[in-house]
Amino acid sequence: MLTIHPELKEDLLLTYIGELKRRIYAYNEDIRGKGVYLKPVHFVYKRDGRKYVYVGRYWYVLRRRDGKLKWNYVGSEKPLSSLPDPPYIPRISLLCVGENCEVL
Repeated sequence: MLTIHPELKEDLLLTYIGELKRRIYAYNEDIRGKGVYLKPVHFVYKRDGRKYVYVGRYWYVLRRRDGKLKWNYVGSEKPLSSLPDPPYIPRISLLCVGENCEVL
């Protein structure tokens, strides 16, 4: 497990996640109109203060409900075989507890 020093954490994580998000946004733009999207970043907050960050791991359908966009989970595998392959996104999860983050 790799532990990120708090002073480097913010710059490193923002740069890393920012680049991956750009790739995912470009991919989602390419598949616009297919009805499914690769969610750029998904956060999971636990009651004990842990936060998990998943980048480009889950597929969703966007739906409007009461004037708001809702992400409806479809799965972790590409839902339509007709879709082009998504960009390479490393299967890395981040666990943040307080000021410390670890790459899992």
